[in-house]
Parts: sequence; C-alpha cells; structure tokens
Amino acid sequence: MRILVSLYLSLISLLCSGTLQSADKPNFLVIMVDDMGYSDPQCFGGEIDTPHLNDLADGGLRFTQFYNCARCCPTRASLLTGSYPHRVGLARNGKTLAATAPTLAELLKPAGYQTGMTGKWHLSELAPTTDSQQRIRWMDHQHNLGIPFADPASYPRKRGFDHYYGVIWGVVDYFDPFSLVHGQNEVKDVPDDFYLTDSITDYSIDYIHAFNKNNEKPFFLYVAYTAPHWPLHAKPDVIEKYKGKYDAGWNALKADRFQRQKDMKLFPQNTPIDPVIDRGNSWDDLTAAEKSYQSRKMEVHAAMIDSVDQGIGRIIDTLKATGELENTVIFFLSDNGASPEIPGYAGYDRNGQTRDGKIAHRERELKLPEHLSKLGSAESYTGLGPAWANAANSPLRYWKKESFEGGCRTPLIVHWPAGLGGKAGKITSNIGHVMDIAPTCLELAEAKQDASFSMDGESLVGLLQRSEVNQDRMLYFEHMGGRAARYRQWKISALSGQPWELFNIQQDPAETTNLAIQQPIRLEELSYRWHDWFKTMPSAPKTSSKSATAPIANRALSLSCTASSGQRDGVLFALGGSQHGVALHIKQARLTFSVRSNGELKSISSPTVAKQGPLVIEATLAKDAKMTLEINGMIVATGQADGLIPVQPQDGLSVNDDDQSNVGNYGDPFRYAGKVTQVRIGPLKRSTKEAHRSNNEQKHAPNFIVILSDDQGWGTTSIPYDPRIKQSKSDFFQTPNMERLAAVGMRFTQAYSAHTNCSPSRAALLTGISPAALHFSDIVDRNTGKYYIGNRLTPPVHVNHLDSGTVTIPERLKAYNSAYMTAHFGKWHLNGGGPQAHGFDTGDGATGNREGGLKTNLPDDPKRAYSITRSSIDWMNKQVSRGSPFYLQVSHYATHLGYQSKPETTAQLKSRKPGKRHDNVKFGAMIEDLDTSLGQLLDAADQLGILDNTYIIYTADNGTYPTTDPENINGPLRGSKATLWEAGVRVPMMISGPGIKAGSLSRQKAVGYDILPTICDIVGIHDLDERVEGGSLLPALYETGPVTRPRDELYFHWPHYQHQKLSKPDSTIIDGDYKLHYFWESGEMQLFNLADDLAETNNLAETNPRKAAEMNTKLKQYLKDIKAQLPTPNKTYTPQNDPVLQGRQNMSGSPPNIILVMADDLAWMDLACQGNPLVETPHLDKFASEGIRFTSAYAAAPVCSPTRAALITGLAPARLRITNHIPDRPQFTPDGATYTGAQMFDYLAPSYTTIAERLKATGYATGFFGKWHIAGTDVGPLGRGSAKYYPENQGFDVNIGGCIYGGPPTFFDPYRIHNLTNRKEGEYLPDRLADEVCQFIDKADDSPFFTCLWNYSVHWPMEAPDHLLKKYESKTGPGLNDTRYGAMIEALDASFGKIMAHLDKRGLRDNTLVIFTSDNGGFAGVSDNRPLRESKGHIYEGGIRVPLMIRWPTVISPGQLNDTPVISMDFFPTILDVCKLEAEPLCDGVSLTPLFNNKQIDRSSIFFHFPNYAWHRSNSLAGAVRSGDYKLIRHYATGEIELYNVTEDISETNNLSSTRARLAQRLNADLSEWLLKTNAAMPRKLPLE
Repeated sequence: MRILVSLYLSLISLLCSGTLQSADKPNFLVIMVDDMGYSDPQCFGGEIDTPHLNDLADGGLRFTQFYNCARCCPTRASLLTGSYPHRVGLARNGKTLAATAPTLAELLKPAGYQTGMTGKWHLSELAPTTDSQQRIRWMDHQHNLGIPFADPASYPRKRGFDHYYGVIWGVVDYFDPFSLVHGQNEVKDVPDDFYLTDSITDYSIDYIHAFNKNNEKPFFLYVAYTAPHWPLHAKPDVIEKYKGKYDAGWNALKADRFQRQKDMKLFPQNTPIDPVIDRGNSWDDLTAAEKSYQSRKMEVHAAMIDSVDQGIGRIIDTLKATGELENTVIFFLSDNGASPEIPGYAGYDRNGQTRDGKIAHRERELKLPEHLSKLGSAESYTGLGPAWANAANSPLRYWKKESFEGGCRTPLIVHWPAGLGGKAGKITSNIGHVMDIAPTCLELAEAKQDASFSMDGESLVGLLQRSEVNQDRMLYFEHMGGRAARYRQWKISALSGQPWELFNIQQDPAETTNLAIQQPIRLEELSYRWHDWFKTMPSAPKTSSKSATAPIANRALSLSCTASSGQRDGVLFALGGSQHGVALHIKQARLTFSVRSNGELKSISSPTVAKQGPLVIEATLAKDAKMTLEINGMIVATGQADGLIPVQPQDGLSVNDDDQSNVGNYGDPFRYAGKVTQVRIGPLKRSTKEAHRSNNEQKHAPNFIVILSDDQGWGTTSIPYDPRIKQSKSDFFQTPNMERLAAVGMRFTQAYSAHTNCSPSRAALLTGISPAALHFSDIVDRNTGKYYIGNRLTPPVHVNHLDSGTVTIPERLKAYNSAYMTAHFGKWHLNGGGPQAHGFDTGDGATGNREGGLKTNLPDDPKRAYSITRSSIDWMNKQVSRGSPFYLQVSHYATHLGYQSKPETTAQLKSRKPGKRHDNVKFGAMIEDLDTSLGQLLDAADQLGILDNTYIIYTADNGTYPTTDPENINGPLRGSKATLWEAGVRVPMMISGPGIKAGSLSRQKAVGYDILPTICDIVGIHDLDERVEGGSLLPALYETGPVTRPRDELYFHWPHYQHQKLSKPDSTIIDGDYKLHYFWESGEMQLFNLADDLAETNNLAETNPRKAAEMNTKLKQYLKDIKAQLPTPNKTYTPQNDPVLQGRQNMSGSPPNIILVMADDLAWMDLACQGNPLVETPHLDKFASEGIRFTSAYAAAPVCSPTRAALITGLAPARLRITNHIPDRPQFTPDGATYTGAQMFDYLAPSYTTIAERLKATGYATGFFGKWHIAGTDVGPLGRGSAKYYPENQGFDVNIGGCIYGGPPTFFDPYRIHNLTNRKEGEYLPDRLADEVCQFIDKADDSPFFTCLWNYSVHWPMEAPDHLLKKYESKTGPGLNDTRYGAMIEALDASFGKIMAHLDKRGLRDNTLVIFTSDNGGFAGVSDNRPLRESKGHIYEGGIRVPLMIRWPTVISPGQLNDTPVISMDFFPTILDVCKLEAEPLCDGVSLTPLFNNKQIDRSSIFFHFPNYAWHRSNSLAGAVRSGDYKLIRHYATGEIELYNVTEDISETNNLSSTRARLAQRLNADLSEWLLKTNAAMPRKLPLE
C-alpha cells in the first residue's frame, strides 16, 4: 500500500510542479565496495563487465570528483557518522568507532526507518591475543580461543542496525571467512560452495524482503562488499571470462581506460597523464612467466568485481520485484582506490592455511609454475601490487592509503528514479565527500542530527534535486602522515614525511604538474588551513596510557624497555613518525633500533635473539650521533645516524605498536604480541653532578610566555595605563582579559618598543640589542622601492634577516638549562631561516605580515589569533605533561592593517555606543578578538596550574597606524607607527609572575630589549655579552630599585622614510623627562619635556639650547659607538625626481575621496573629446582637459559582466572564471560550431576582496549606484537576485539600483528595479542616480568616501528625454548610427556634470580622485566604432578599447594625454596606492600612479580572454595580448593567429603574423603562459556528450 500511495502522490507532484518528487520518505541503499580502482567499472572507463552498475549510471547521477578517506576504516567511519574519521576515533586503521559518535542507522531509526547491514564492518579493534602462533591457528579455523573477534558492544547490531550479516574483521578468506557473524553470533562453518560476495548479496536480498513485510516503514540498508580487497579470491568460472584480457600489461590497460574515460567526457581530452607507477618493475622487462602471473592477478581482480556487479543486479531485481526501486536512493562507491599491497606473512588478521590444512601460498610461492593455477583459490593469498593498482585508478596518481587522487577519489553513482528528475543519466563535476552521504540521507528522511555531535559533511540534496551545492568549502585529508586539502580547483597533496605539492585539479586531475614553486602563496594559504584544521582534530587513540611525548629534539637520547619475548614480532615502542622519530621493533627474532631524521632512516639490528625469556633493552643516540643497542647489558649493534633529531615530532609515543606514521621499516599495523614494560625515553645519562643540577633546574625552572601584539597603540585598551592621563584608556574598546593580566601583575606607564616598525623591534626583543646596533633599521624585504629612491637623503641598506651570530632568548635558556623547551607561534617577520634556526624547537615558520591579513583566514579565526592561541595551548599542555620548563612566544598579527574580526564581535561593537575619542568598529572588533584569544591563553595556563611558576609578558612591537576615529587612535600621543613620536614607540607592557605585586604600576621606563636581560636575570644567567643594551626589569617588578642599563638613556634610530615621506629620518634620545629628536634632512633639533608635554607639541630647543645640545652630543656619540648606519646626502636630489613627492596627494596627507564612474556600452569614439563630431559632451570634455585622457585604455573584456568583476577585484576575468555577460546561454553557440563556450560562474563570489572592502576597512564610506550585473541568474520580481552576491555584501554601505539586471526595464520612473524606489514619474535614470550620489556625498560628512557610479546608460533600451531626442533628430552621419543614442550620451554627460558641480559646491574638488571609463566597446546597432574594428562582443579593438579619463587636481597636472596601454584591473592597485594601503597578495593590474606624472609603469603586456559566444553569436572564441605597439589575437577553435601594429594600424586591417612570425610566436607563447597562470577555462569541443 505504501508503494501505491507513494506513486500516486509522486504523480500528483509531477503534474503540479513539473519535477518528480517523492511524497514518501525514500529508502536508502548504500553499496560500498572495497579497494576498487577508479576506472574499474565500465561506466567509469573500465573493461570489466559491469552491466548493472552501467544501468545505475544511465538512470542516475555520476560524480567524477567524489572523495573518500583513502583507507578502509576511516572511510567507513566517515560514511556512518558524517564526519572526518579523526573525530570518531578512526584516524588510523583498525580502531573502534567512538561510542559517542551516533551512526546514520542510529539517527534514522527515530525517524521510522528499518535498518540492516551486510558485509564488512571493520570498525571494531581486533581482539588481542598473547600467542601469535595460536592466533594464526584461530584464523585458520583450526583452534578455538573462546574469545569474540572484537568487543561485541562495538558490533553493528549495537550501533543502530536491526539486522547484520558479515565479517567483523577487514581481511578474510572469501571461501571460508574468519570473523563471520550473523546478528551478534559467530557463524562457525560455511557450505563447500560458499563465496562471501554471493553470501552478502543473499542476505541483502533477504533483508529487503524482510523490510517489505513492514512496508509502511522505509529502510536503510548498508551493503559493504569485501571485494575486490585482497586476498585475490574469485570463482573459477568468472575468472575464466577474463582469461587473456590483460596480457598486454598495465601500461596498455591504463592507456585504454584513459581513452575511454575521455570519450565518455569523464575527463577533458587534453588531460595530462603520467606513466604507470610500477616501482621499477617495467612490464617490458618481465619474463613471459612473470607476465603470465601478473595477468592472472588482474583477471582475478576483474572477476571479483564482476561477481559484485552480478550481486548488485540481483539486489536491484529484488527492489523492482518489491516495488521499492522507484523510491530508493542508491549510493554506490568505493572505500578507497585500488590497493598496491601484496600481503606477506600470516599473523595479526591474515590466515596462513585453509580449515583443512592447505597452505595459503603467498606471492613468492604463487609465482612458481607448480602453484600458478592456485591463484584466485583459497590456496592463494596475494594482492594486485602497485603497477596494476595504479593502472586500475586511471588516470589518477598513486593508490589506496595515499591522499593523492588515486587513493581518495572514488566513483560515485546516485540512483533515485523518484527524485533525480532531469539529473538522471548526467555526469557532475561537483565536489563531494563520503561524509556528505549521512547528512544527505538525514535531510531526505526529515531526520535530525544529534544535538551533541556536529557532522562535518554537508547535504547533497540541493545538488540531487536542484543545482545548488557548496563548492567553496575546503575538504581535508590525513592518513598515516599522507595528507591533502582541496579547495575549488586547487589541491595540495603530500606523501608521509614529504613536502606539499600543489595541483590545479580541474586542469590536472592526475596530479602530474606540481605548481608549488610557481604559486607559493596559494600553497601557503592551503597548507595553513590544513594545519589549522588538523590541530582541531582529536589525535588517533594511543595504544598505551604512557603516550605523553618525551622531548627528543636536539639532544642525546637513551631509550629503554623490557620486552617479554624476542620471539614475537612487532613494534615495542615508537616516538615520532615518518619525518622525525625513534623506534624499537622486533622482526624475525632480530631487534632493531631506528632513528629517522628529516625523513631519512638509519637503523641498526641485533643478531637473531635466541633467548626465550624477557629482554632488557637499551638504545642510545649520543651527541656525535653514534647509535648503540644493548640487550641484557650486552652491546649487540652499533652504527651512525645522520645527527640528532632536529625537530620535536608531532606524533606521540606509542607502545606495543606504531599507531602514527611509521618511524621504522615495518608494515602497518605491526603490533607486538608480547608485553612491553618499563618504557623510558630520556636524555643520555651524564655525571651525577650534571644530572643533579639538571633535575633541580627542571623541577624549579620557571616558564615564560611572551605575548607580542602587532601595531597596538598605547591607549587602545580599556586599561588606564597611566591613571593620571584619561586618554591612556579607550572610551570604546573593551579588553577585559588585558585588564585581567594587568590586575595580577605590573603595568608600565612608560614602556617602549625598541623601534617604530615591526621587524627591528622583534629582533631587539629576542637579542637584547638595539635595532640600530643590529643594523636592523627597517622591516625585512624592504631595501628598495619608492622610499629608497629620489630622497634628499639616501637611507642605509639595512640587514634583511636575524643574524645567526646573535644569541636569542631561547638559545640562552637552552644553553643554560637543556631541559627548556621553546616555541614561537605567529608572526616571525625576521627571515633568517625562521624560528627553528634561532633556538626554537617548533613554530609556524618564517611568517610575515601577509599570513595575518589573508582573506582566506577562516571566518572564526581573524588575524589567525585563535589558531595561534590553540597552537600555543596545545604545545603548553605537552610541556607541562612531560615536566619541561618552557619559553613560549606568541606573536600576534593583530592589530596590523588588514582588519579582520569575527562577525559576532563586529556586531557587538556596532550595537555599542561610540566613544568620543574612539569609534572605529573594525579596529575595535579586531583588538577585542585579540583580547578574547589572550583570555583563552590565560585560562589554559590557569587550568594547567602553572601560574605560580610562570612569567607572562605582554607588549607590542610598535604603535598603530592612524584610523578614522574622532581623535587620533594614538591620542594623546603624537604621530603613529613608522615615526619616532611617542605614538610610534610607546606601547602597552604588562608583566605578571611569581613575586610581582598584583595590580601594581611602574613609572620606570621599559623598552623591548629589556625582556632578554629580565628573563636571564630571573633564571640566573648573568654573563651577558657587552652587545646587550637592555637592563633587567626585576628591580622595577619587585619594587626594589631602579632599572640599570649600560646606558642611562634610551635611544631610537629611524634613518628611513615612510608615510608618503611625511615620516623622515629621525633619531631620538630620552634622558629623564626630556626627549630630543634630531631630523637628519634639516639638521633640526626638537626638544620636549614628556612629563608635562606628552603630546610633544611644545618645542623647547630654542628656549633650552644647552639641554638640546647636551642631548644631541650624547645621541651622536651613541650612534658612533654602536656603528649605526646613517642616512647619507643624495647629491643629485631635486624635488622633481622624487616620485613620492610628485605623487603625494596633498600636504595635509588626508585620504582622497574617490568616485569611479563607468558607463555601459560607451564606445571609444562616443565623446566629443575623443573626436566624435556629432555628440555633445561638454562636461566630460571639460573633465578630460583637467586631468589625463588615456588613448589606449582597455576594458577587461568585450562585454559587461567580466569587466565589472575584474574592475572591482583587480583580477582578470580568466582568473575569476567570469568570461561572458550574464547569463551565458547555450543558444548563443552558432549553428555548425565545433566548439561551445567555456564554463563560467554567473556571479562574483563574496570570497573575493573588492576595492570597497579594502577601503571600508580603513574608514571610507562606500556607496554603489547603478548597474551591478554580477549577481547570478536567479531572477526574481523587479530584478531581485541572490542578495549574497549584491554590492552590500561586497563592501558597500549603500546600494542603489545594483541588482541582477544587465539593462533597465526602462530609463524612466517608474523604473521597475526592486532596490531603486520610484520618486517622480517621468524622471530620467541617469539624473536620479546622480542625485543619489550627491546625497551620499553629503551624508559622508567628514569621512572619505568611495563611490561607484556604474551607469545603466548607454545600454539598451534606447530612451532619452524628449528635448534631447528632438535635438538629435537631425544629427546623422559618421559617428552616430542612431540619433536616440546621441541623446542618451548627452544626457549621461549632463548627469556627470551635476556630480562634478556638487564636488565644487562642497569644496571637495581638489582632494577627490575621479575616474571615468566604460565597460566595453559600443553596440554595433547604434554606435559607430570607426576607426576601430568590430564592436561590443568582439575581441578586436572596437570591442575592448574604451574611453578613460582621470582627474585629481592636487596631484595630476591638467591637459595630459597618455598612450600607455592600461586595463580595468589597474584601478584596484591604483586606488590602494593613492590611499597608501598595502597591495593585494594577488592582483592582475598595476598601479597607474606613475603615469600621473609622466613616469612609466613596469608592465610589458596586457591580456584578454573571451572564450564564450556573445548574444549576437557572431564573435570568435579568442584570446589576445597587447604588448607595446603590437596586438596578437588567437582564435581558439582554429588555432589561427592574427598580429597587428595597433599604433600604426588601429583598424586592424594588416595581419602581420606571417611577416613578423617570430614576434607572433613569442606573443602567442606569452598568451599561453598567461592562460595557464590564470587557470583560464577554455572553450569546449562539441559535441559535449
């Protein structure tokens, strides 16, 4: 009855909606095979007979980019829990599924589902045994140990399945399987003709019939075939079908399958592929006998899959017979790729004989002629091996276990007649993961997830029933040290212990070309996100409670234990993994000591151990890397390692097994069957005196936590740093955890960073030496550029890295007390090899500013504040657990520019009443997130119980940048970062620890380079070298006296330029209350008394010249003593040669307003100033005369949407994959075409950074007005589209009229645009938008503003005010094809003039940068593009050359013409440059500011990519490059190229490709390289399917 109701309601649904949707809850059938190759089924390119899978594919949806977890157990755990396997105890094979993780079966039962499972469970840890020989006999069915196969509480019947029949273990004999269970009970015997695959099928059919008896309830059936997992066992008659089929070998198999895959459109025709990975066993080098043996193995593998397909056919027939097929969602997939494994000896989970005592021959014996016929029978026990496995995974790289595609990509077929509708028979390249299946089923079943357990997977229902699926998420992989991450088309992959490789999976699915060197930034972004994900994953369960990790890095070691027997194989214990570590194991009665360093393995082994009893074992690694191995006090082996372990490994201690990535040369798993006791790993024994001293220090040595914020101003916290000064506390920002630290320790009212910029301060903190003495006077990697050329003084070339010759805090601590462990997390910015080259045991590497400001930082991890803190807490936990004292430096990226914060934090500040001094929400939210992360660190230290022996030091590297707060963010201090005014160097500093009075305050001066001597004083290091300039702060902290330094004064040295050179070379001295500045350009001295003039406003140099002269003498002598680098006069200096002075916006330095006006479809010749004789554009003509008019300006594309996306992001349309006007439709492809357009996005994803977002973050008011047209194709009433793609979600405060429309329904009110309210009937749209812009300018008040006015004019429809239509009735002839068009242009000009007049009225003209351009060439029907060739929608000049004028009165001289080729992407870097903001990490444009003063830009070529047909269907699919005077066009469908000198031949009439063939070849190669670099999508060959 349920079926009839379902079909009836489904029919009603179909009639009503046109889409077949099931009214009843569907059944779910998940069919998972084991170790099947990606290309094994016919429907994925294989030759194996799989007609029933083919039927499922023909009626279902095939996924070509679906992922598993690369190994049996992890994938099964992920499938059933919807989570990464690490969360549920299955990071490694062979463990038990966590009882706290609900399974899909358990979640479906409350929703009314019947549940059943057949086949391989493999989610229960195998039962341990003590006697390996008895265990083998147990698995051979020759001995009964009387124990269950695993904990019965972990069997499927206890995890939500009503019915179960299958094997608990992962590896079994197919003809007589061990661990076979029905329900909870062991199946002790099987019939003679038993074959496990068939039995799984039989029980699956029985369960379907049982479910059907209660057909009011839907069912969930999980069928987990063991095939084709080794051992290779198949029925003889099925093997016979494939006899001789693989005689050509694995190379031919891979090639044949790959060709079929391309023919089936599973992969593009141009997909690169590597040869078979055969590990040196070339097919051609095999003997005839070896080839025969290898062919036979593949025949058996094929037969195993054939039998699975037969079983699936029988199951489908049963579903049909019971009427359930229509509404059953069938998922078919594999748990991992084909396996390279060739199983060896009997043991652990592998039998050695049949029940009746016949030997199960391994690989070596099976190759013998007398045993070859046994291959495939119960008397054989082998696997495919690497070459066949790699071929079976065609075209993918590697195999099972690895996180490369061959290990983790699986075929997936989803079949659901009642629900797929138009998706049936399709192939999708959407990305999915096995953990998505559980949430998909739950959504379709209307079942709830467990509130206490959050799934990582995402439902695929949107994809199955519609087309919506999240393709922006990241997927992560890790198994036994192999690892990967996938984001969009990008994937990083790595073998265990090997470096990351980067691939463009969309272009290179076989991972043949490593792009890590070409794209280091993308590699770093993805690897950072992987590491941050991995830190959140629970580690794999340990095999011993003694799993705390001992420190082994950079020290001589002693390892010891007692093993119960030398006759039992396995790992005794291991610490570390495949990159670094140590291990002891026994194999074939030989004891081996392994040391792995930087991935290289050194091992020494004993002779065969004859002794039966316990072994007392000791292994040592001496300082000289000598290895020794002792058994019962006798040295049995010696050797030499490459050195000490250089880095503390991440993998912990495992006893009785190596349950992380393997240290030694042994298989996995390799569990020791005996007993291991008295495990010890520690430092190599020393003299009694040394040992006593070390132990005493280790017990009592204090911990140190140094927290360094970035660019944090003195008065930016809610702490009154100086109670006498009200402004030392923010009236808006709230930092309760900084208050908390101050409340338990001491804060310094007059603390200084060692320098006004970050790198020098960081170097001084670590070394105790001033930046001037280190010759570290500016940030790393900045010794050239605009601040180093054209100056009155030439700045010195400073050092660019932390010198290895200087001794750092961690190096001093470790030299004094080897027990100290050290770590640095966060921003390093000192080059020099990173933290680990300077005494730190671990850290985040040689990071810089960029990592903290990346937009790819996770939403819940702004500025990486929380992940840095998590890393710090995890590391602290390890040190405390092992009893090691530590030095931890937490160097935050906040509060550096590139503001980031959690959305909820931002919302809190937005709802808070602004302060009178501070009201900057972005900055405030960032500093409050920083404060929250500090609280997490303090909580962790408290919970660890270490606060009574831990010193916590909090300070900043320098002051902050100015912001848009009502008062200077740094107030009352003068200046900012990169100046030596107080705001540049006075910073917060708090110190807590033993003996420091809670809530105390010190008015003694402190400076960043005091931290090293303070720490040294605390631990008892007193022999500091004479270069150390800092003094211990202990007298201040303990309130016992003054701080003493080698010099009484504090000195600061800044011999450079910054802030548009408003910050000039300056050196200062602070002596008592007085501070003297010496400005090197002018020789001027300025003297201030900080005690009563903290703002440095009252220069006392003239009234107290003696004091000024005295301090100046001390300053000059100091600089001489330390051999400071000084700026030197530039004898050729003139202001005209100073590019910064010439380009500086104005003397006030206030940020400019910016108006970016873009017309729609306005041609290059459509303005009078461009030479058009018919149109009248007086306002634009006047505007052009007041600035620069560019004669070789280009739109990024010949149609609107790509140009708009490129302009606002600075990224090429090719890179954005927005390459045509939206929507791009199939019907645009001309009849008879051989290619159709490239696939593209129809929206600008919010993940891209826009100009508006960058400016908004610095306090700009941002407004958008007019045509957006990059918001998707989901058209609602009045142009309403998906709001998430709208301007207001791309950085704009205001959006008027920006929606999904590419052209307005009408240019007259009522406009019929949902976000443009009607105002006055008959009003003209350009006039209305101009009014809106003027009102926005007025509302901006004193804030700088960024306005995008992207007019709908002069796009269709051709509508203009009546008086202009009449005016242009008689204006016909060259220059105008439609008089209405002329009227529209003049109306556009008038609206532009209205805005310019408003700027003049408001007095904003001089400091407003105005840009006017167009999005593409003119429309052929109305515009006369002559002399340019073609029009909109063509890649010839008429489609892409556009007007461009820029005016900025205080910077740009009027009346300039410039013929430099420029393009839409240039506006983003130009605007950042004029606003003095850091450049984007990735940008396809360049700043045009040099052109403002007749300088040149550093670029040789600009590129274009138009791989789609425009609406007119008449264009060529083409790319182009403009280089100097020349332009090359490549037609993608034919390969034809054209070359023109567009300076001499602007009409592109004289093709020079044959006469200038060498130039054409070079430019064509340049275009190819650019297309590859931008990951451009190319046209697709027809037919597509």
